[in-house]
Amino acid sequence: MRAHRERRVVSTHSLSRREIVALVVVVAVFAAWLLMPVIRQPQEYHAFADQRAFLGIPHAADVISNLALVAAGLFGLWRTQRTARLLLPITRASLVVSFVGMALSGVGSIWYHLSPTDVTLVWDRLPMTIAFAGVYGAMFAERISARAGFAILLVALVVGPASVVHWALSGNLSLYVVVQFGLVAGVLLLLVVTRGGPDALPWGMLLLWYVIAKVAETADASLWNATGGVVAGHMVKHVAAAIGGFAVALALRPGDGSTRGAPARQAPGMSRGPAPARASKALNGTTVIQVYDGLRRAGYRDKVSFHPTSSITEERSMKTKQLLRRAVFVAGVAFATSWGVAHAQEVPMVTGEHWTTSTEAAKKAYLVGIANLVQVETAFYAANPPSDSQNFVPRLARGLKGETLDSVRQGLDRWYAANPGRLQRPVLETIWFEMAVPGLKK
Repeated sequence: MRAHRERRVVSTHSLSRREIVALVVVVAVFAAWLLMPVIRQPQEYHAFADQRAFLGIPHAADVISNLALVAAGLFGLWRTQRTARLLLPITRASLVVSFVGMALSGVGSIWYHLSPTDVTLVWDRLPMTIAFAGVYGAMFAERISARAGFAILLVALVVGPASVVHWALSGNLSLYVVVQFGLVAGVLLLLVVTRGGPDALPWGMLLLWYVIAKVAETADASLWNATGGVVAGHMVKHVAAAIGGFAVALALRPGDGSTRGAPARQAPGMSRGPAPARASKALNGTTVIQVYDGLRRAGYRDKVSFHPTSSITEERSMKTKQLLRRAVFVAGVAFATSWGVAHAQEVPMVTGEHWTTSTEAAKKAYLVGIANLVQVETAFYAANPPSDSQNFVPRLARGLKGETLDSVRQGLDRWYAANPGRLQRPVLETIWFEMAVPGLKK
């Protein structure tokens, strides 16, 4: 037991391969700053091509277009609070930081474009570094690990604003260039080398619109001349950056009227149709122990796998119907009973309190329901499987590949024993974050 605990401590505190790659990239980016020459802010930067006023507003197009950034930031905050996606806490926090920074960047840019100078430019760039910090944190958390996301978020929240202050005091823009362009290049590299399947959030789309924004900014006068004085590049930059923000926000699909924490309040994938609710009503009064005993008599064994087998997809037409009946029966009870007697009108969330006070048979009955749900979803969508962003189950299946009922049960027992203060945490959430997510990163 002691040896096991020691190995666990070592594995918890050691860096994974992806974390090492991320660390090397970040260190290399900041090391490059030490070799960079002093970079001054060109004063001609403030001379934008579109000088038109509108309703007394100077540089109206560049000023008003920033409202798109404010709108994208506020919309993103609203979606982050209401999303039904399963997000790591650090991912959610990073997205909040990013959208707050985006909204403030729009306000700061409005202030700057009313009277473009180095002094007002500080209030444009300062919130921009906050937005970047949030993006870095969310990307690292999703692609590398939660602690990597937390680390880069803290670093970027300190170094980003410091780079703007450093420029304002010294006139040297090099650190800000590293924070914006160097880290973006590093993140792009990480997205390539840590590719592990479709992303839940559209990082590629965000980077695409960022590149479009920077190209438009560089081509401010060229675009103005090319359009005959209709549109300048800097206004296009603001709109493109806002579209990138909207792309991420739109990926955070809201739940059915629920607010923050929706992923932990329902079993993902169970609300796709009325079958679970019908099973709940039909099985009202049936206990999970009776279900589990019935499954044992029907030939189920404790070595049920959470990963779909090839035989299911090969014999889809026959086995889908068989699995559907079996899964609705098991999953309907496991998810629609209050760990004993079923309630017809609600689907309660099984928490650590239920788990730690239940028998071994009850725990296995719950896990059998999840395993069967994975199987039936795979069989049903065998020919046209949905993308990871549309369905929770494929990622759950991959993350739990090789696990058995006993291994998952023992893992849950260990986690709740080690975290007695978190018994309110839903069991499904613990399975996802403590078992499936680490499995996906292997």
